[in-house]
Amino acid sequence: MEGYEVEIVESGAAALAFLESKIPDLLLLDMMMPGMDGYEVARRIQNNPILQIL
Repeated sequence: MEGYEVEIVESGAAALAFLESKIPDLLLLDMMMPGMDGYEVARRIQNNPILQIL
């Protein structure tokens, strides 16, 4: 994407780990990921005080 830096991770757990080191301007989650789906990732973001800035 021109003018944007795009970061891609392969799982919900990887997304949570990534978010602890870098806060993105936009976050897109796949709601049908295996293991931890996007809904669970969103819940964990909301329950994590470090990530509450999102």
